[in-house]
Amino acid sequence: MSSSSSEYDDDDSLEYWLRRCSICLDHKFALCLESCRDQFCKACFQRQEETLPQISTVVHQSWGLGVTRIQCPVCHDTIRQSEWSKYVSPATVEKYEQYNQPYRPFSRFCAQCRAQVSPCQSPRTQGESRQTRILRIAHDLEILEQDLMGHEDTLAVREAVSLFRNTCQQGSIYRVGRIQNLYKQLAPLLARVAHQHPHLYRRTSSISKQMVALELIPEAWKQAQFLHVAHFSEEACPECRSDMCLRCGEAAHGTISCSDYMKKELDSTTTPEVAATLRWKLEHTRSCPNCSVMINRDEGCNKVDCLYCGYQFCWSCRSGWSERLCGFYQCGIEKAESPSIQQADHKVSESIHHHQSVGS
Repeated sequence: MSSSSSEYDDDDSLEYWLRRCSICLDHKFALCLESCRDQFCKACFQRQEETLPQISTVVHQSWGLGVTRIQCPVCHDTIRQSEWSKYVSPATVEKYEQYNQPYRPFSRFCAQCRAQVSPCQSPRTQGESRQTRILRIAHDLEILEQDLMGHEDTLAVREAVSLFRNTCQQGSIYRVGRIQNLYKQLAPLLARVAHQHPHLYRRTSSISKQMVALELIPEAWKQAQFLHVAHFSEEACPECRSDMCLRCGEAAHGTISCSDYMKKELDSTTTPEVAATLRWKLEHTRSCPNCSVMINRDEGCNKVDCLYCGYQFCWSCRSGWSERLCGFYQCGIEKAESPSIQQADHKVSESIHHHQSVGS
């Protein structure tokens, strides 16, 4: 074969592969993604929408309260919605927009009437200007200070009013994380006041929710609403006005933990269906160490991502996930703290040492 013929074949071969689908490599591509330049034939891209874990499947399996990003099935780069939406059905786009909006509120269904209970609303749906809300929070904090006059928390609330005004004063320069840091400082104080003065629970909870609504960054707002749930777990149903626990979904139970309350209910119930539900909850659910909401796990390894706030933790010891400390199927921390496991390991070590000595 001549050199000119070989060069022609190489050029022809290169041109052939440049026009192939990035997935099957058999068919000529019908569309090319602008972001990463990966290309697909119609059959492969339709399969991505219908069967593989992309586009439609990702949309239909979206869970939690974060925004799901659509990725290229080849390089996994994020594809803009304006691009991938051109190649899928209108129903898929509609479902994506329904379940992947920022500021999605956490909600529970009332144990009494099954109405939806959402403690924190999006700053977009409050119907109130930011400055009006700031003035209202400052006013409510001052009223709270007056209600506590003479109590040990009076000074702390007074300092909170000053801190809030200095941070949110009109004309102050907006900085990312400023509201989040402010809320992290004030939320424990508000929760302490609510715990020590139950008659002020509604007022402190309302102040907390209004502060959450000040946060404009979607991910920070999501974390702030779960900080509110962690500190203020009781919420009144908007329909029947009965109080419920946002953490476990049961009726409000004051200072009793969710697990202890469910055990108490299990002992007293005479309804088989209720008893079965409570037993399942006690066996398969635990509270997230970050947001305190009860989440479930039927089976699997110890590494768990909270369905709601996204916090990664060890199911066995409930500490933040660490591959160095927590094993996927045997928690290192729990193992170190368990006398029975330590004794078993010691016996295994002695046995190994004995056999090694005999062998030598």
